[in-house]
Amino acid sequence: MNKKIIIPVLVLLLKYSYSQTNLVPNPSFESYTTCPNTNDIGFATGWLNFGQTPDYFNGCANISTPGLGVPSNYVGFQNAKNGNGYAGIITYYQGGFREYIGIALTQTLTVGTKYYVSAYISRADSSPQLCSSNKFGFRFSKNVFDAFMPPPFNYSHIHSNTIITDSLGWTKISGSFIADSAYKYFIIGNFYDDANTSTSQCNFQLAYYYVDETCVSTDSTFCNISTGIK
Repeated sequence: MNKKIIIPVLVLLLKYSYSQTNLVPNPSFESYTTCPNTNDIGFATGWLNFGQTPDYFNGCANISTPGLGVPSNYVGFQNAKNGNGYAGIITYYQGGFREYIGIALTQTLTVGTKYYVSAYISRADSSPQLCSSNKFGFRFSKNVFDAFMPPPFNYSHIHSNTIITDSLGWTKISGSFIADSAYKYFIIGNFYDDANTSTSQCNFQLAYYYVDETCVSTDSTFCNISTGIK
């Protein structure tokens, strides 16, 4: 009799626990294998280079490698949204140059299931003033892309058409989509070419953004969706 009561309760608890799960390991870039001493996202545990040379910044580098520290570093000044670390990527540079970061999710996405996705970004404020750009977004893949053969342009699962100008605070980019394949990898960046990317406030034709507090979940309240485009 007791077993008949306990088992259903346990199943409900497990289902609730799963719905609350962030499928992104190390979502705020807090865990690292070694304190960063060169431009390489690979210092952040689990994160991979999916295109060109994305950066990892952490407060642990403030003395040994100040250019990769937090809050001050070689592309500007910004406190972490959460903890002591964050990533940095180029989202626009004339000629189609882009940087991407990615990570293997803790569980492969289930086809037909709706997922909610979010991350916080902040425009780097180095001088001369860098561009602001739009089309920051997310893409999912079943495979790892080579660092110098990044994802092809003009497709993402979620992106924002808003040009993000804020360099003082953090702006949330978020949205949802229904998985159409058993995706394993979560990729972040601007997946659109120059013709399909808008910029503003450019004194130097390059846009660079810090990235922190990433999330992929089946629970909309967990990732706290606010704005974005499928």
